[in-house]
Amino acid sequence: MQLQELFPRWRAIPTSPTVPWTRDVDLSREGAFNAILGIVADEQDAAVGSPAYFAIAGAMVEDAMALVAAPPAGADGVSLQYMQFQIALGPFKNAMAAGDFGRAHDWIHHGLGDSAELTIERRLHIGRIYGFVVSGRPTIRATRGQVLADWAADFYYYARVRGTLGEAATALLPILLHVFGMLPPDDDATIDAYSMMLNWAADNGHRTAATLTARLRRRFNRSRDARTRTRIAAVFASSAGVLSGEHPKHWAKWALDNGDGHLHPHQRLQLLWQLVETEEDWDRLKPSVLDAIGAYAAEIARLGTPTAICRATDQRSGLLKPGFHLMRTFERSDDFLEILARWHRVPDGERLLTGALFVCATAERGTIYLGARTQQIERDGAAQIVELTRVANAMLGLILTIEGAEQPMAVPDRPGVPVADAAPAFEAAMARAYAMPEIRADVMEGRQALIAFPGQPHPLQAMLLADRGASLPISSSLETPRADRMPRRALLWAAGNDYYSGFETDAVAAVLAGAGVEIDRRSGDGARPDEFLAAWADPRFDIVWIAGHGEIDHWSDGSASLVAGEYCRVGIDELHAATPREGDRRLAVLNICDGGVSAVNGGIQKLGLAPVLASARQATVSHLWPVNPLVASAFGVLMASALADGVGFHAAFDRALAMIHAPIADIAAVVRAAAPGQEILARLENLDLDTSAILHWGSPCFFQ
Repeated sequence: MQLQELFPRWRAIPTSPTVPWTRDVDLSREGAFNAILGIVADEQDAAVGSPAYFAIAGAMVEDAMALVAAPPAGADGVSLQYMQFQIALGPFKNAMAAGDFGRAHDWIHHGLGDSAELTIERRLHIGRIYGFVVSGRPTIRATRGQVLADWAADFYYYARVRGTLGEAATALLPILLHVFGMLPPDDDATIDAYSMMLNWAADNGHRTAATLTARLRRRFNRSRDARTRTRIAAVFASSAGVLSGEHPKHWAKWALDNGDGHLHPHQRLQLLWQLVETEEDWDRLKPSVLDAIGAYAAEIARLGTPTAICRATDQRSGLLKPGFHLMRTFERSDDFLEILARWHRVPDGERLLTGALFVCATAERGTIYLGARTQQIERDGAAQIVELTRVANAMLGLILTIEGAEQPMAVPDRPGVPVADAAPAFEAAMARAYAMPEIRADVMEGRQALIAFPGQPHPLQAMLLADRGASLPISSSLETPRADRMPRRALLWAAGNDYYSGFETDAVAAVLAGAGVEIDRRSGDGARPDEFLAAWADPRFDIVWIAGHGEIDHWSDGSASLVAGEYCRVGIDELHAATPREGDRRLAVLNICDGGVSAVNGGIQKLGLAPVLASARQATVSHLWPVNPLVASAFGVLMASALADGVGFHAAFDRALAMIHAPIADIAAVVRAAAPGQEILARLENLDLDTSAILHWGSPCFFQ
């Protein structure tokens, strides 16, 4: 058969003209697989970084799956499975390198599955790896050790950080240890695999942590290669080295003293944290720490697009955890703000210098507030993390997991769709974890912005307002905001492909026009993305107001999009590129579902529509989850009313947020007072909805 007959899906995609489609391929011959994999590797390598990369690789692996399901005459079934595994390896590693965990999940299953459907629950044939190891086929025997080591390093990292696939990780340990024991002791891939397996085993309390530690310690003692010894020392300098026989500080000092030239910036950062025990240590090492952070952030910045950079930055934010806990101990919130600004490459002349209130609800002993002082809300930290994850998943239809903790993956009936019956448990868990009435005055002194580390889909601003009378803006940009513009001209854009966006913009237009604001109304009916982006980019607008829809695939970080019309969908990168960057601060109201959602991978609230689009020169308002459209419209009208009264952007947000935390009749009454005679009033007055649930009043969010 010809290559194009074996790979029809791949053939249907435009590819390099050098692919020998008409070459005859006899899969009963051992050398055929190496020939195919060589062509595959060339094509994948040529496409890396292009928009077509994963589509090409996906077509390749689907064709391989079809061959596994119906092997050609004389073809060895295990060889076909091994070919499928190798085709999927490159895309899996590239997804992991980019911090794209949703895509990495898919490619784990593409390599060891029988279907390329992008579903959350899929069957993983880990028994195939045993088949590769016992196969006597020369082509498999020649490469399996290296191939499996390349795969295992990323697989065990994924399993640990995502808190999933634990059964597979456990089942594969014996056979992988057997295979890796036969590889050269100084082999880079083997060291990486052992390191990630050890991290996974240590986090999960698995008995193989002792075996893996012993193997790495023997390699350290016997190797004469400084690079190998440095890499092993760097592993032992982390929590994974608990069984190494030496304190992590010993290993950190050894690596920095003997192998600094062999260290990657992120390894240098990890080692430097180990040397900081006192404030004096921190003051001495702070420049080196910031340099290491800056060097690593510069590498990530090469990914190019805002979503790619944010995705990778977010996924690697665990490197900053030691810094947070040190700064909370030293009560140096401004220093942690500087650490985050360096991590996100915010220039010194633009970064927020002071006034942040940090909150961490995933600490070992409960919740930490770091502001002017530090406060610990004492709780059973492990139980709290589990409960917060459980209630968020239940109410918001998510599949959040916990790093280093294996949990069953319960797939919601309707992913991403809120469940009203789960709201009371969600609200109770939030109130207990954050205990906002208990925050001390000395902690709050001088606080001007809120930063959750790590960010979670938790309604912190609504809770602050309800419990303490005022919220704080979420600083997702980490920039010092410019002064709010005086609202003189507003763009109001209604998507037009729904029942309510027009009603909302009618009312908002009446309210703002009554205060002398010049209104420019646009509709998404028949609009194209370039038309919307041109309006969005216009620097003359002091307010840009979008009444429409937001869509997001919660399994794909950075996938959020604004639906501004039936044929007018725009993504984060397009909006970011078109956002004006001059003058004082304008206000962008994205009154859409999920516009305030950000990825939950360990970093601050950043990777989402409203968080990414916020900056020193643009405040953004949106929602943390799908919200009832009439409640969202009421919130919008009330915020417009506050803006018309001349209050600042954030004060207007707080006023509107306070007003929707009320029975629906009261909400309708204040909307009637703000915008009498508007069509939306009749809809609100006929709405039968229990708005006391946090699901309805907790979603609005303000980013800067």
